[in-house]
Amino acid sequence: MRLPSKNLRKLSKDHNTTLEKPLGIDNEVLLHLEKIVNGGACISHNDGNVYFVNHGLPGETVKAKITSVNKHFRRAEVVEIVDRNPHRVAPPCQFAGSFGCGGCDFQHAELSYQRKMKEEVVKQCLNFIGDLDVEFKVKPPFADDNGLRWRNRIRLIADKNGSLGMRRRHSHDVIPITDCLISRANLECLPPVKKNWPSGSEIELIFTEGNEITNVAYRLLTKTQKQRSGKNKVGISRKDQALPIDGAYGSYNVFNGERRPSFFQVGNYHYRVSPASFFQVHKDGARALLEIVLQEVAPEEGDEIADLYCGVGLFTVPLAGIIGKTGTITGVENNYQAAEDAKYNLRELPQAKIRHSGVTKELITTLNPRTVLLDPPRSGAGVEIISAICQGNHRPEKIVYVSCDPATLARDVKALISFDYKLSNLIGLDIFPMTSHVETIATFIKK
Repeated sequence: MRLPSKNLRKLSKDHNTTLEKPLGIDNEVLLHLEKIVNGGACISHNDGNVYFVNHGLPGETVKAKITSVNKHFRRAEVVEIVDRNPHRVAPPCQFAGSFGCGGCDFQHAELSYQRKMKEEVVKQCLNFIGDLDVEFKVKPPFADDNGLRWRNRIRLIADKNGSLGMRRRHSHDVIPITDCLISRANLECLPPVKKNWPSGSEIELIFTEGNEITNVAYRLLTKTQKQRSGKNKVGISRKDQALPIDGAYGSYNVFNGERRPSFFQVGNYHYRVSPASFFQVHKDGARALLEIVLQEVAPEEGDEIADLYCGVGLFTVPLAGIIGKTGTITGVENNYQAAEDAKYNLRELPQAKIRHSGVTKELITTLNPRTVLLDPPRSGAGVEIISAICQGNHRPEKIVYVSCDPATLARDVKALISFDYKLSNLIGLDIFPMTSHVETIATFIKK
């Protein structure tokens, strides 16, 4: 979710600054924080130098400790607030904040103000990269959202003493934790968290089964160096996916080598999700996102739709049901396991076809949809793919673009507009509260 480094360099150059002889790492400097930028840091200019400061808020004056230096800019962490932003609050989590866990960027800000900052970041990217001025709002997934206890998946790593924790921001250091407040479940209650693990072991916790947590799985994702060398072998490598250790609270059984999928319900729809497949991590995020996408696509019976980067079929399943047997929908997914999950999830809907393939120019020429739905990874679809979609013999009437990265969204929005598509709607969805990440849904109509 961060601006590419070349854009950070351009951002510093646009302010007509050149780096003077740098202060060393761990030196402290007094800074006035100007605005939030993509990635969750605030930008500041001081004595001709450019700083990106974590855990500050716009308008604050802070004392910050420098954590890294390069020829274009410096990174720093707030160590003291001199002049406070009125929207600053005490982080609810004891492990969040400067030099703490790197998982949360915004716990020090009111939840409503977090969303305003995310709005500002998306607008900055659209203007800075996409040459587009737009107003829009970032909204919570549902009205009762408080920003905590939402993550369905939590990844932990064992420190040198075997205690599980999370990495410090921009560091390999592990901070032992007792609980994570954005985890769907209280980690203190889970036997895997209490277990002593080999140093370097990486564990993923997965919470499933509706609104009430009835099942927790945990998977060993990595080997330590010692384990890789053949001594004291435990688990398998991430390249080989994972060794699942599944079970309910208090009953964790090992199934050697067996890779079990998880099952999620989103509204009236059910999905199989294998360990190597992506699925939204917010407990209500998939449902909120699905409602918006269905509203924006506005499918009708008999429609022809292409769902590119379809994953396990989060959108493909309900769209296939709505267009009926007189319509067609083609889902395209490059991850083999996710494509197999999608085929399973769509097994009773013959109007849906899943193609295990990358999204390429050659593949796009074989499609003729009225509507194209794009939900690419953080790297975005890219100008080449946008060009292939927009310049074919049968240009789609509508393109709905779901993005988790404002910078790559802005790049692709600029391309879509250059091919005579009009941005008709832009919606921000805060399914990553307490972090700097934001989901956006952009709808384009052919002029």
